[in-house]
Amino acid sequence: MPTFRLGNFNAHSQPQHETAMTAVVRSLFGTIGYPPLKSDVVHIVNSPAVQVPMYCTGTPEEIILIASPGNFPWQFSYQLAHELSHMSARADLRFPRRDGLHWIEETLAETHSLIAMRRMAENPGPLQTGAITYDNELHRRHRDLPINKDWYAANADQLRTMESLSDLGQALARFLFDHVPHDRILADNRLLYELDIGTELSGFLASWIESGGDGPSVPSALAALI
Repeated sequence: MPTFRLGNFNAHSQPQHETAMTAVVRSLFGTIGYPPLKSDVVHIVNSPAVQVPMYCTGTPEEIILIASPGNFPWQFSYQLAHELSHMSARADLRFPRRDGLHWIEETLAETHSLIAMRRMAENPGPLQTGAITYDNELHRRHRDLPINKDWYAANADQLRTMESLSDLGQALARFLFDHVPHDRILADNRLLYELDIGTELSGFLASWIESGGDGPSVPSALAALI
């Protein structure tokens, strides 16, 4: 089991961030455990100067950069869950992904943020009240259009070129959050570590479905859209 270690957080805010970190890690890895990692320590470093949070590739140790200035543990939790999704699937082994399927990984990372925040909102603790507010705000966004075959057909080209999370990925993440059991989302994301890259979408989804077994799943929900 890895150790998660915070870096570059000020002494005043670090206790709340440590509480949030523990809650996020438990919510995402409590049932599925961890993949093989680059190091026994996962360094979570506050780096307000970076443009976006980042799960680092090409480093000998596991490093996640967070862009969370000040004492904002819920913003921190949202960012951390996203990057832990990439770590759980070992996205560094597929970087840069050039098969037009990076949008799937970014969408799943957003679902991890939604799952972590919802679980923080549901569990009593010092961060629960703020988590409820943050969770409610997240779910007010990107619900104006139904996600269906027409939506996918209209946006498929933009999805294939998506290199980071966009409004399309956020909308699709909320669709998956609503239609796939949350523990299954976490498990399906982990399966990305085992799947081949470079295949076209329908074949990739078929392999993913076969790997995960029966029942509602991320790949079956996506396959129903194409």
